Amino acid sequence: MFDRTSSRMALLAAALLAARPALAQQVAATSGQPPARGATAGSPQRTLRAAAATEIHMDGKLDEAAWATAAPAGDFVQQSPSDGSPATLRTEARVLFDGENLYVGMRMHDPHPDSIMAQLTRRDQGSESDGARVFIDSYNDKRTAFVFGLNPKGVKEDFLRYNDGEGIDSDWDAVWDGAAHVDSAGWTAEFRIPLSQLRFNAAAVNAGGRWGLNFRRYLPRRGEVDFWSPIAANSNAFVSLFGELDGLQGLRQAHRLEVMPYVSSKLDHLPTADRTHFRGASTFAGGMGADLKAGLPGGLTLSATINPDFGQVEVDPAVVNLSAFETFFPERRPFFVEGADIFQFGNLNTFNSYGFTQFFYSRRIGRSPQGAIRLDDVDEEHAPDATTILGAGKVSGKIGGWSLGFMDALTNRENGQYRTSGGVDGRYPVEPLTNYFVGRVRRDFHKGATVVGGMVTGVGRDLRGNEFDPFLRSRAAMFGLDGSHSWGNRDWTLSGYLAGTRVSGSADAIARTQRAAAHYYNRPDADYLTYDPTRTSLDGHDAGLSLSHSGKWDMSATYVEVSPGFETNDIGFMNRGDYRAFSTFYGQRNNTLTPTFRNRTAYIYHNAAWNFGGDVIYNGVGTGLQAQWKNFWYSQLSGTVTLPRWDDRSTRGGPAIRRAGGWTVNAYQSTDGRKPLSFDLSAGLGADGDGGWSRNAGVSATYRPTSSVRVSVGPSLTRSRNPTQWVDTQEDPTATATYGNRYIFATVDATELAMDTRLDWTFTPTLSLQLFAQPFVSSNDFHGYRSLARPRSYDFDPFATTSDDDFTFASLRGNAVLRWEYRPGSTLFFVWQQDRNGVTDEGQFRLGDGISNVFDRGSRNVFLIKATYWLNR
Repeated sequence: MFDRTSSRMALLAAALLAARPALAQQVAATSGQPPARGATAGSPQRTLRAAAATEIHMDGKLDEAAWATAAPAGDFVQQSPSDGSPATLRTEARVLFDGENLYVGMRMHDPHPDSIMAQLTRRDQGSESDGARVFIDSYNDKRTAFVFGLNPKGVKEDFLRYNDGEGIDSDWDAVWDGAAHVDSAGWTAEFRIPLSQLRFNAAAVNAGGRWGLNFRRYLPRRGEVDFWSPIAANSNAFVSLFGELDGLQGLRQAHRLEVMPYVSSKLDHLPTADRTHFRGASTFAGGMGADLKAGLPGGLTLSATINPDFGQVEVDPAVVNLSAFETFFPERRPFFVEGADIFQFGNLNTFNSYGFTQFFYSRRIGRSPQGAIRLDDVDEEHAPDATTILGAGKVSGKIGGWSLGFMDALTNRENGQYRTSGGVDGRYPVEPLTNYFVGRVRRDFHKGATVVGGMVTGVGRDLRGNEFDPFLRSRAAMFGLDGSHSWGNRDWTLSGYLAGTRVSGSADAIARTQRAAAHYYNRPDADYLTYDPTRTSLDGHDAGLSLSHSGKWDMSATYVEVSPGFETNDIGFMNRGDYRAFSTFYGQRNNTLTPTFRNRTAYIYHNAAWNFGGDVIYNGVGTGLQAQWKNFWYSQLSGTVTLPRWDDRSTRGGPAIRRAGGWTVNAYQSTDGRKPLSFDLSAGLGADGDGGWSRNAGVSATYRPTSSVRVSVGPSLTRSRNPTQWVDTQEDPTATATYGNRYIFATVDATELAMDTRLDWTFTPTLSLQLFAQPFVSSNDFHGYRSLARPRSYDFDPFATTSDDDFTFASLRGNAVLRWEYRPGSTLFFVWQQDRNGVTDEGQFRLGDGISNVFDRGSRNVFLIKATYWLNR
């Protein structure tokens, strides 16, 4: 059967190692030693002096007299395709500043301006266009950079690089202005960046301090990436290799005050089948609120929100999850994604690790209510889709070498409604009043080469009335320390963390926690665990340590352990505790341009994991090859082999079972993404000795009929057989071999078909239309019912049952978003979302029936209009 852990490791390795110039409009790959003519160890650091600005008109032409007074930054150096060689075309950059703004002008010389590639897309979308970027380390901490970019059609992008470039916050948005212009000499880009959008300490600058600075140019027709301060393709550092910006003395501290009020109106139309006494055909709701940002002394920022609108513009994809574990979805809400890098904790510098824990998972705040009605005579009921967030605020930023982040949010007590069969209406609680707190502190030393930090999280619930005592914890806390140290031009890094948690509540709530899928204290064969239904608290720890090397050869050795009692799901995300794991990785990458390849990589890795009782729960090795060809096509081949192991989770709290080893093979191929028509193809096979198997294939086609329209269609098909799908646990005193229970399993043959379809139509850099649709069909055929014959085996007895668990889930999710940034920082949204879904008791997959089932369903339609207005002083 297809092994998901091994697959994740292969995908992680591919993402970390792939150096694809064809995708260089995204963040450039970073690792190795910078070239001799740039910022190598012991060589002079490049410096540029800023000049005073007079009146600058944002037209992209750089024809104001002030630009001629600024010294140019030139002599750009290639990162690819010929690492360390001089850029093939000349580029010049200049910097001006006044009391309010920083101005950047870049001239990209090109003898063939008719060959300049430029696509019109919405902001931050990325495309195969010529591009110019400026990187500003206004903290001058050698770790953090604010990035601003333009393409020849004036499309803007901005994002944040942190942890010396290792991390990317693509959701960071600043309010700034820019323009581009194509002429007979090439093209130019002009940036006006308000100082209020940067974070800096004016006193340090006026005392002689400098800012980190770099410039980047991308030429897609050559696959060429050029930097002013060189950063080699194999460099393990990024921000620390920047040049410096001098001459900013006289800079005033930007006292920022930004207020963004919003108004919205929402119409929700339900299909007939979903209408109840409490929800008719249509409901209309209006809303208003505001977000506020204020600059604090030293570069900190206070962010607050009043009656926040935390609705998502883009819907989550449809999934069918038959496991005991929760599905992870990324955060998209603006208040939480902004500055999220500061709240990251416990990130090891590694190419391969086992397990996954996110210590702060902001989607817990405003989650769907967790309670349910506990009355028998209920005919209809209705609960809110999400918990109301009464307010949230955070303080974040840097003071000297300190990074600080504090966030607090309060969610409301929520009630559902019900009607009995006798026509009596009532209300019942579904979520208590809850407070969430996160505190994060980090300290940088040795120009960012050494970092130590700590994090505290806390959740407190008001459980008055005892309605939630049986299942919700009243308190949850986490405290942790983490850090890293790099040496040898930052090629070597030692990183680690240690965290502890305590959750407390009623005996029923803590007993429920012990029986949860993350813990399974009630496993009858786990003599190292003690299930105690009387305890009112649970403690645990999570720790990790990793040694890594990055460069032309990559290596990591990583150890992680999570104790059985570690619990962070109140404000974080984890699927399981109770494991110790050791992971290794070795890879080599070659970025030398040859007649055949632009770059290529090979790697091998191994993961071994044990529970705290010493049972091997995973043991596998994987390997992979990937290469970008001279014609910009990209190929990847990977595979894993797993050895026999103990499965201590499939019985859902019962004894472990013995599982056979298996294998997987995955292949991926993409064509030249610069072409108007390009393709991505993927395929995978997997099998195990227990009779499980998986096959998947997908193709994605992207077509750009004009420079402003982009269409992509991506059908994918997965077929699999799971011979050990848990169905039920039934008490049976005669089943003495299995501790008085029957652990019932079935074989499930599953077929899933999905087709992601997108249309992006950009009218101007500030006006765009996006359409997204995802038809999804999942058929699941249950057969071969049987019960576990004896613990710690793969022996089963036939089990007769009259139940029929077959089902087919069909859905169609889509949305349309018209976005107009009618003035900098102020946006008008028109949104339409549609959701059709339903379940039948048919488990056989039939393409025609599956598609017709999707479109025959009644649809829920949501129409939303939202307007924001940015005010600052």
